Amino acid sequence: MKVLTEENCPHCKKTFESSHSMDNIEPVINKGEIKEIQSTQNTGNAQSTQIKEPQVEVKTEIKAVSPSDEPFYTCKNGNCGSMHKNPNYSKKPNKKCKNCDSLNGNTKCKNCGNEDSEEFDELDDDELKDLKIPIPEIDEHEGHNHD
Repeated sequence: MKVLTEENCPHCKKTFESSHSMDNIEPVINKGEIKEIQSTQNTGNAQSTQIKEPQVEVKTEIKAVSPSDEPFYTCKNGNCGSMHKNPNYSKKPNKKCKNCDSLNGNTKCKNCGNEDSEEFDELDDDELKDLKIPIPEIDEHEGHNHD
């Protein structure tokens, strides 16, 4: 396919027609900023154009934070197949629910919802080590601030 265009000679300034082949033309991708022209107004002999910056939509990303009484977590999509250290781990899960045998850091079971304080067994550090549950590191800044 050929396209005829009207062009000006840079030397003699005369107009002439030229033909261009459309076979090997690739689209040009604009990598600059995109601006909208809002309006064009005629004021007497002068013409003014306002350029309006496009509205940028701000998206906030909400990240899930692992509970502080879980030493490890699995990936959100579960595709990696391994457990990861929880950086938020600060409270040892020393309460075992008698109803479903899950470990909790509070007297409300996150697995079955049990809230009866008599339905939990208290575990000491040795029992947690036997279950291969690490004890969280002591935070040296806990209980005070640097204000």
